[in-house]
Amino acid sequence: MRVTLNEDFLSIFPEASIHLLVCRNVPPLSTADVECWKGRARACVEASGITRQCLSERVEFQEWRTAYARFGLKPGKFQSSVELLWKRALEGRFIHTPVKLVDLYCHASLIALVPMGGYDLDRIADDLRVRLSEQAEQFLAIGQKQALSVAKGIVVYADNAGVVCFGWNHRDSVRTCLRPETRRAIFFADSATGKSRPRAAAGLDLMAEALKESGCKLSRELLDHNRTGVEITL
Repeated sequence: MRVTLNEDFLSIFPEASIHLLVCRNVPPLSTADVECWKGRARACVEASGITRQCLSERVEFQEWRTAYARFGLKPGKFQSSVELLWKRALEGRFIHTPVKLVDLYCHASLIALVPMGGYDLDRIADDLRVRLSEQAEQFLAIGQKQALSVAKGIVVYADNAGVVCFGWNHRDSVRTCLRPETRRAIFFADSATGKSRPRAAAGLDLMAEALKESGCKLSRELLDHNRTGVEITL
């Protein structure tokens, strides 16, 4: 399996970097482990000084509003995953799903102030690319009953079977999402500019910290304009 940044994507975002963490032999996580990280995320939010009123003005979220506008999505209608998580958290609605791996990376995303995503490696169809969408690609998001027809030129994660994540990190596909039975996973942290690159690295540092005691095998990679592809051994 190869993960690649396409030239059409890099031509719009030359400073972008995609940070990835591959996890093999992932054991079932305990509720106590996830609750510990939820507590860390809650403490981070409470100490941040960020409010709903000033949220969109913060540089961490402005980066993504600017990026989304650049590839044609209205920032008022479509927000990055990290902004959506923070909006929920500021209302006291921290993420809670049947999949503990999802909760874990969402808590790491909140703490690091960086968009993150996670996918089941056994459900990805061969290679994975960060690219611009083609005309009228179909995408079924988690929790939706009808597929979305993706307009041309939107940043997506996509494998050989289609779109895996729409709007760079806005919505994930039900086809490749993490599940309770997932035992091989890949996590991503996104950076659109050089300034946010350290935050993306920090997000994966947190995931590695959370998983290092579990006995799973971890490997890290970084993609940018200097290194546009990497082979992942499955």
